[in-house]
Amino acid sequence: MNDNMTFFYKPTSVLYILLYTTNVRRLFMNYKAIIKDILNNVSYTEDNNYFSFFDNGDIRPEWSRRLNDYLTINKADLNMKVNYENYLNAINTNRNLKKIYTFIKEKKGIKVDLASGPSGFFYPIVANSTENDIVIVTDACKYVLDDINNICQKENFFIFDIDLDKSLPFKENSVSVFSSNLLSNCKEYEQIIKEVYKCLERKGRFVVIEWFYEKEKATYKYLDDNNQIIVSMDKYIEYCERLGFKYIGNRLMKTRKGKLDGDLFPLDENEVVYEKALFFEKN
Repeated sequence: MNDNMTFFYKPTSVLYILLYTTNVRRLFMNYKAIIKDILNNVSYTEDNNYFSFFDNGDIRPEWSRRLNDYLTINKADLNMKVNYENYLNAINTNRNLKKIYTFIKEKKGIKVDLASGPSGFFYPIVANSTENDIVIVTDACKYVLDDINNICQKENFFIFDIDLDKSLPFKENSVSVFSSNLLSNCKEYEQIIKEVYKCLERKGRFVVIEWFYEKEKATYKYLDDNNQIIVSMDKYIEYCERLGFKYIGNRLMKTRKGKLDGDLFPLDENEVVYEKALFFEKN
């Protein structure tokens, strides 16, 4: 092969072959064509980098409709720019955050952030992306996604307006990295993890930040009685390993006591919550 050629990503389609001429440093690729090529036979509408999967009359999840109405009525300022800057700056001082973004950055290709929301967690992924990456954020709240779209502009950046409680729209073995900062608001949590595993390429990576609760306390017992995989980190890891994931490790991000405004858990205000980042790779 010519030394002036490298590969962006290579399942079976020639669309994934990226020509990179080192002399002129130009990439001859069509990001949107690659996006369309990795999608299943699903219905959607598109507007530049914005893909909506609600075009067939699907009803949005109740939580997203309520949140969207609340934000719209109050003309909420989501402070996106501030959130982006906070995460970018935190990488320099927070070793655990740096570990997360390094884990994501090392793997080139299609990178999908699940349930992105307004926190800004995904932004360093976009900021650190190269011409060899495509970054996709996902959510079902249109107000949030529109705000993201107004502020975050990059040629290799795409927005998916999508219900994560349904099947992911990607073909099998087509995604390089999945990330998320809290998935526990999704009703079909275990199904999402199954979908993540199916859509990841071999040696693809999955990193998720999740909350775990004190054993034998009220929240733990409630989640255990309802067979939730987020009842403990051990159960979460066990479930992922049964699917075929290789567990890489974890980092404790923070601890706190009691619940945040609007949260259901923990059930007891005296319970300690452990926020941990878990790292996996597809075998």
